[in-house]
Amino acid sequence: MDGLTTALLTFPLFLCVLSTAAVGAAVPPVYVFGDSTADVGTNNYLPGTSAKADFPHNGIDFPHRRPTGRFSNGYNGADFIDTSSKALTSPPVAPASSILPEAQSLLSMQLKQFAIVSSNISARVGVESADKLLSRSIFVISTGANDMIAFFARFGSVNTTQRDEFVATLISNYEDHITTLYKLGARKFAIVGVPKIGYCPSQRSVNPNGDCIKDLNVYASKFNKATEALMRKLCTTNERMKYSIGSTYQIVSSIMENPHKLGICSIPHKLTSKLAVEAFYTWSAPFVTPITFKELVEDDR
Repeated sequence: MDGLTTALLTFPLFLCVLSTAAVGAAVPPVYVFGDSTADVGTNNYLPGTSAKADFPHNGIDFPHRRPTGRFSNGYNGADFIDTSSKALTSPPVAPASSILPEAQSLLSMQLKQFAIVSSNISARVGVESADKLLSRSIFVISTGANDMIAFFARFGSVNTTQRDEFVATLISNYEDHITTLYKLGARKFAIVGVPKIGYCPSQRSVNPNGDCIKDLNVYASKFNKATEALMRKLCTTNERMKYSIGSTYQIVSSIMENPHKLGICSIPHKLTSKLAVEAFYTWSAPFVTPITFKELVEDDR
């Protein structure tokens, strides 16, 4: 997860714009699964983890300018989802996740925890009411980048066949996880694509010339395309399943390629948090699916 926390701003970019489109709507319950980009401070309460954000510069743009446990200069994506629903607190999120079982922080562990939550809801309000509640809830998933960073750290540059096999393995496991959520009652999925993780400062710092690591961007691009195909397939085999995918990869690409559209003369060698935040608040989030996040939220079927 350490490799991803410095890329935390790409996730708020996607969700900030999406949630503003949903302001005023009757926002249903939201469950967030994923990595550190969506953590609103859960890591503060986990003993033994080295992945912490309770120190400056984290929180420098947050109210009171104090670190909160968010891997961010201020609010993050989970906060922006919650802001759209005008709730008093942000949804709790597990601090990290990886798709593959070889990783230390597993998405499957989060799903096991949710299975307990689902069971508790059924016990409290009854199976029928629980099913109705979960079917109109939004399930946000932001994951995959940690797996790619770990794979590259271990194996470095690999040939096309090995790369494709790795992505295929990721997608196969991802399908299992999404299917598990569906069986637990989830029907509406908001999938956050993997951004250009090759631009992460932590990754560029290990590159001798300081440039981005293009191999990681290729992993992200291939994974995102495979995820789109996966979700289309799952919708044809799972009744009432709906989804929206936010392309953080496309957003970051647009910022890098067309900075003038944001009133920025040029993109510096190191994209600073301040610059990124300014960009995120002025950019339109692209969708790669027929249904938008706003439609996903407002559809009460």
